[in-house]
Amino acid sequence: MGLDRVSEYPFLRHRPTKSIPVSINFEKDSEYFNFPDLVAATQIQIDSELRYITNSSVNVQLVDNLNNPKNHTKYSVDLVLSRDNSLGISSDGLKGYVLYSYEAIHSNDLPYLIVQTILYHLLKFEIPIEGKAK
Repeated sequence: MGLDRVSEYPFLRHRPTKSIPVSINFEKDSEYFNFPDLVAATQIQIDSELRYITNSSVNVQLVDNLNNPKNHTKYSVDLVLSRDNSLGISSDGLKGYVLYSYEAIHSNDLPYLIVQTILYHLLKFEIPIEGKAK
């Protein structure tokens, strides 16, 4: 395969990976739960969704601050127990809020809610949406 074929197969081009760490925390005044696999399950969904929505080399690395908030990152998501499922973004655009209900816990929707908040709201200016998702 010659160099002229590389333009036909964009996956052959080497692009540096842009890594964006995002910490997952419980909001300070919110109720705390033990979610032992929440961050791992959410990471799997983020990786899968990134392959679907973008052709660029972007990596979102989740940082587990649920039990011990020790790692501060530029971007973060706070989990807040609420009556209904919703989301919010801070005025500076660096923090997302996932408001989740008991129903979201029971139906295992929390990873999905976190992924949607991170990829489509919190990092919408960091991740170029391309391909199938447009």
